[in-house]
Parts: sequence; C-alpha cells; structure tokens
Amino acid sequence: MNRVLIVSYYCYPESTPRGFRCFEFVNEYTRRGYNVDLILPKKNKFANLLSEFRNPDKITISFLGETEYPAFTGAQKENKGKGILDSFKGGLMNLYKFFFPETHYLVKFSNQIFSALKLNVTVYESIVSIGLPFHVHKGVAKAIEINPSLQKAVKFADYGDPFSTASNKPLERFVETEKKVLTYFDYLIVPNIRSIHAFLPLVEENKIKVVNHCMNFDNLKISNRAFDLEDRGRIIFAYTGILYKEMRNPKVLMEFIKTHIRQDFIFVICTISSNVESVQVVEEIKNILGDKVRVYYDLDRYDVITVLKKSDFLLNIISGTDHLLTSKLVDYVASDRPIFEYKINENNSVDILSFFEQDYTKRLKLNNDQYDIKYEFDKIVGLKK
Repeated sequence: MNRVLIVSYYCYPESTPRGFRCFEFVNEYTRRGYNVDLILPKKNKFANLLSEFRNPDKITISFLGETEYPAFTGAQKENKGKGILDSFKGGLMNLYKFFFPETHYLVKFSNQIFSALKLNVTVYESIVSIGLPFHVHKGVAKAIEINPSLQKAVKFADYGDPFSTASNKPLERFVETEKKVLTYFDYLIVPNIRSIHAFLPLVEENKIKVVNHCMNFDNLKISNRAFDLEDRGRIIFAYTGILYKEMRNPKVLMEFIKTHIRQDFIFVICTISSNVESVQVVEEIKNILGDKVRVYYDLDRYDVITVLKKSDFLLNIISGTDHLLTSKLVDYVASDRPIFEYKINENNSVDILSFFEQDYTKRLKLNNDQYDIKYEFDKIVGLKK
C-alpha cells in the first residue's frame, strides 16, 4: 500500500499556510517513495501545478468543481412549468449564493469530495485531509463513513484552528458537528504544541500529533527576481505575514524605533493585499515611519524568502492571545537571518536597539530541525490505526 491520498482546498502557489502545508506534504511523501493521489478544487492558478512538484511522476491530481465562485447577475432564469414553492426555493438559494458565495462554494466542494471518493476502491496507506476550510474534513469524513476501502487507511485531519471553538463563545451545534466528523479520523495533525489545548474539547489528547510548519531546505528554490535591497549603509529589517490591529500590530514598536533609532534603515513588509486589516495596519506603520517603509504585496513564497535573505534581521510578533506559532517562522529559518521577537504584551521594544548595532545575542533561538519536514514527517509516517 505505497499510496496516500491528500485532499485540500489550498496548495502552493497560493500563499497560504494550508497551501504551503499541502505542497510540502505531497513533496515529502513522494521523496519517501510514496505515490500520491491529490484532490483539489479547480482553480486557474493550478494550471501548471504538477510541474511545481519535485517528483511529478509520482503524483496524480484530480481537480473538482469550478474555476471561480458562482457569480450572481441578478437575472434569474425563467421558471416555466415550476410551481410557486419551487420558484421560492430557487429565489432563496440565489440570495444565499449572493450573500454567502464563498460558503456556498465550499459546501459544493465538500459534496464534490464525497462524490469523488464514495466509490473509490483504491487501498491507501494513509489519507490526509487538510483544513482550513473545515468543509474539506466534512467531505472526506462523509466518504469514509460509507466506503470500506477508505476505512482501511490511517486517516489524518490536518488543522490550523478548530472550526467550532476558535471563538470565545462557540455554537454548541458546531462543536457537536466537528466532534462527529473527527470520529472518522484516527489522528489530528496540528502545527505546534501551543495549539493542542484548543482541540481538547473535541478529541482525546493522544489523538493529536504535532507537525510544525515545515519545508524541505535541500536545494531550496530561490527567486531570481531583483529587489532593490542591496546594502548601501542602511540597516534592513523585514516582516512577512498578515498584520492584525489587535493581535499583531507593531505600532508601539514603530513609534519606539522612530524616536530612538538614529541609523539609516528600511523596514520591509511582505503581506497580502486581500486582507483589509493587514493593509490598514501597513498604512498605520507608513504614517509613523514614512518613506523608510517598503511594502511588497502578494509575493510568491520564494520571492519572500529572497527578500528575507537580503535583510539584516527579521521581525516576529507575538501576543498573549496568539496561541499559534506563526507559519512564517519556517520561512525565517529558510532565510538564515537573526530574528527579533517583539512581545506585544510585554512591550520589549528596547531589546531591538542591539539589533541595530548588529548585536544579535537577544535573537530568537530556534531548533531548525523542527522546521525541516524530513524530521517532522517521522512523527506521522508509519503510524497505525
């Protein structure tokens, strides 16, 4: 049974933690000699996906569904021959698709996963369902429930945050739904030890396996793109990832730097333009530091790593409410640059002064092996039901 099944909504070249997770899992399984069946939604950005993998001859990709979310035009088809109730139901569905297009599409994708797997007779050694979104787990679980062939595999549900307990006041019906879905999986995979407690209302702790955000650092692909970040006597420090107004906002740190730093510097931010809150925090930072801020939106992952490598040091931001270790740390490890960890709740801004003097004794110390998938994957490969 030298074959595994991976089901995901995201995959590189999408710049999301789940997308990177899927891509690295597929590459590592094939590096270890496995054949991989990969199920993804059909998206335009996946047009050349197979060629991105390290061992494409060991991978079979099935694309499901549509290329974009359903569009709502406001013009409905004529319901000839249909009763008032049918027309009313159709109208409600169109309103639902209009106000919740993403949810509608994800429900469809979940159903398409079920349809693709319910009669699948392939015997897999392992099945890995990658969520976010939770709809992926629902579709896979529904197929496992009725398909004896899938039931023979060791089944993993890979997570970031839990679907039902991420908020302070989870809805009981969502908790029960998630609990039921997870009964069809043998193990949960979470990205760091800090997040285990978030899943304890859902499963027993012995079912939870920690596999850090990780990648293969061997023959790492580095972008050939030119960035105007060459050393001209300026100190360059960088941050990559999403910024949040409350949880990851370095505004106080930026005010400290503006007041206390006399050296010439550039602060580089790599983030995504689709997150409105992140863009708003970027604008706050630009208002503080002015032209010393350089922003790159929507870079490819390997472009980001190239930018990080050109920096003198990197910024990591944590707060007391941030129970997840950010996925960016694996990219920071790949860049091999010193890391200043800014702790919002402690306001340790003063500790950054030594970094501007090229004294990195207060750098964040990481075990690089924890971010190398060759070692992390040993935690799940070979596990039994």
